[in-house]
Amino acid sequence: MNNNLQTTFKDREKKFSSELKETKSVINKLVWIRTIVGLLFLVCLALLVKTSSSIYGIALLVLIVIFIILVNYHQNFFDKKVILEQLKIINAQELQALAFDFSSFQNGTAFINSAHSFTSDLDIFGENSLYQHINRCCTLSGKKKLAQLLANSLNDKNEIESQQKLYTELSKKLDFRQNFQANGNTISENENEIDNLIAWFNDDSKFLNNTFLNIIRFLLPALIIGAMIGSYFSSKFMGITLILFFVSWGIYTLFSVKINDIHSKIGSKHSVLNKYLKLIKIINQEQFQHPKLQNLKQKLQSSEVSLNQFSKIISDFDNRLNVLVSIVLNTVFLYDFHCVFKLEKWKENNKKHIEEWLNLVALQDAYNSFGNYVFTKPSFCFPVIDNNKLEIKGSEIGHPLMKQTECIANSISFGINEKSIILTGANMSGKSTFLRSLGLNTLLALLGLPVYAKSFKTSIFNIHTSMRVTDSLNERASYFYAELSRLQEIVQKLEQGNKMLILLDEVLKGTNSDDKLSGSIELVKKFLQYECLHVIATHDLKLGELENKMPKKISNYCFESIIQENELYFDYKLGNGIAKNKNASFLMKKMKII
Repeated sequence: MNNNLQTTFKDREKKFSSELKETKSVINKLVWIRTIVGLLFLVCLALLVKTSSSIYGIALLVLIVIFIILVNYHQNFFDKKVILEQLKIINAQELQALAFDFSSFQNGTAFINSAHSFTSDLDIFGENSLYQHINRCCTLSGKKKLAQLLANSLNDKNEIESQQKLYTELSKKLDFRQNFQANGNTISENENEIDNLIAWFNDDSKFLNNTFLNIIRFLLPALIIGAMIGSYFSSKFMGITLILFFVSWGIYTLFSVKINDIHSKIGSKHSVLNKYLKLIKIINQEQFQHPKLQNLKQKLQSSEVSLNQFSKIISDFDNRLNVLVSIVLNTVFLYDFHCVFKLEKWKENNKKHIEEWLNLVALQDAYNSFGNYVFTKPSFCFPVIDNNKLEIKGSEIGHPLMKQTECIANSISFGINEKSIILTGANMSGKSTFLRSLGLNTLLALLGLPVYAKSFKTSIFNIHTSMRVTDSLNERASYFYAELSRLQEIVQKLEQGNKMLILLDEVLKGTNSDDKLSGSIELVKKFLQYECLHVIATHDLKLGELENKMPKKISNYCFESIIQENELYFDYKLGNGIAKNKNASFLMKKMKII
């Protein structure tokens, strides 16, 4: 299946490279044609001046029309070139991802939160994280939305199964997803740019309700134009015209600071708004079957017309950037005032919708990333969600962030006969990797995504882990206290009635061995009182004796190390019982430490 994906992305990269080459060729030809038209224009202009022949005047008009058409053609092909360049890059990046090089994709380090119930322990964010494997977002708000979705598993069976269908539908829309991504990638966003834009929309309007300005912006231009027309007939009106010019500039100067502030906040956002407008158009052109996607599209359909109007207003407002044009337009027509009034009127009519529109684009962006994940994981399976009983059952479970050629898959089933698993094994034998495999696949299942397994069934859980607890100098918390706080949080959630999957790696490391053992035993007994499944990875083999005391509630599993011909090996296969072999002393002797 991986070969099929490689072929797909290679073929698409070649296709877009070929189209890009042809487009560049057309652009070069258009440049030459425009140059020739420009030279012909100069020749005709010279001949017109020399001969005053009307035929050269007509030729000039024809050449101007041709030049304008050529400019539009050039812009269209240039825009096409930009998109083709992005499509070529996107497919090259997917080929890199198939080779397990995800360096082209942001890893979500900014979203790391060690206090979260599982994201830090399960490598949801950071280098080679689940976020980096999935992320194909082209908007900053989409990246934030993706992080939010990954950190919050779903808790309703019907919703999870609905999301499975949604992502399956999007997985089949390769052209749509890549076109969306390519258009979004063409325009970069600064951090908090959208947040600042939304903040402006929520600000009170400064001009719209000003009665004086509402009158003067029409009255004064009418008087100026009247005086200018009068000057044509009588020089007496010339003085009046000059006085009105000074009045116009006086009023403009009085409000110029506020106008400049509005333009600085909105004008710089024009390209980003156009980016979202492009993405909305792409969504509106696509046909969807899933009700959620249809509903998302329906909510965005009205936004396209409104955002087009907004984009046009900003484009008109940007005319002020040309100093000569700005002086003329503002002197005669108070041009900036009209633009500001249009902006604020648009804001009042649409501000209650703008945040929803942008959020919907962000949601589609995140959904597309999940759709791409489904597309690139054809060997993964969609899990069965069964919330009638407390159970996890998986066949050939692997770690989703490891290469399938290097990953050793394991099967496990618990919840029906036992609620607790004591997992023993030497260092480097695979205990922590297995915990993360179990946690990540359960999370994927509860997000509506396929899992790395031949088959997988799970109940709906709140996932809680304690695997990478660290001390905190800022909070003056020792490692041991930080770990106890983590365990306290888990117990409190259980006492509140949460159904939980708990994954612990070497609990109570911060105390002596006897205290650690007795504390671990009491912790397991505490967990058994509640509706939860839990796996505790430990080096403490005595903890495995609990199976004999509570055989129908606790089971022992292990990862063994193998010493053969003075060499240490691991098969990373999950087995029953308690681990027997120890490797610490062997390695210390081999490395001549002892």
